[in-house]
Amino acid sequence: MNDPRRNTYLDAIGIDRYVSRHQLPGAAVSARLATPAPDRFIPKPVEPTPPGIVSPQSRPVGPVAVKGSVEAPATQADVAGQAKKQPAPTSSETMPRFSLITLVAGEWLWVEELQGIPLSREQVRLVQAMVNALQRAAKGASGDVSMPKPDVAQFDWPMHNNQQLDLGVGAAAAALASFIGRRLERGGLGLVLMGEAAAERVPVQELACEHVILRHSSADM
Repeated sequence: MNDPRRNTYLDAIGIDRYVSRHQLPGAAVSARLATPAPDRFIPKPVEPTPPGIVSPQSRPVGPVAVKGSVEAPATQADVAGQAKKQPAPTSSETMPRFSLITLVAGEWLWVEELQGIPLSREQVRLVQAMVNALQRAAKGASGDVSMPKPDVAQFDWPMHNNQQLDLGVGAAAAALASFIGRRLERGGLGLVLMGEAAAERVPVQELACEHVILRHSSADM
């Protein structure tokens, strides 16, 4: 059906239409159509009045104060032209691609973004050594710092190739926050973000936990 005509019918019968301002996670892409402006008012021709009768239109009137400026209503061509001027979103904006690694070690959840390189054994050992140092500082040199191996899990986005579902930045942030939130619920863990890439990627404002940001990642160290 012709959507502009349908919108005109809905306006005529007094039914409001609602369109989301932002793309909702998990929802189909909202179609935002340019609503045509109403037709301009065309005055009717004034009929000639008989002689001896003063027409109301011809009566002198006093000065009228005009406040501000009156702009002509935008036509449908103007609305369509403005819509064409807006740049179309690129593929990197609509569907980001990234991978994050998470390690449960000690009383912390360590998160780092993989820059196209898989996690190495040396990186895991480095994280485990930092955890042992923290435990020794808390319990003293004579305390027992024997700990199990870190629990490693990876998060990849996009999680599927279904283009009918939302794969944008908002959906990626919501899915990542849910994934990290489930990992943190295991035992009231704190959050350690290793590297600036992980700090910018993880939505810490949606996670109710203490967090620490390290300037360098384990790969850099």
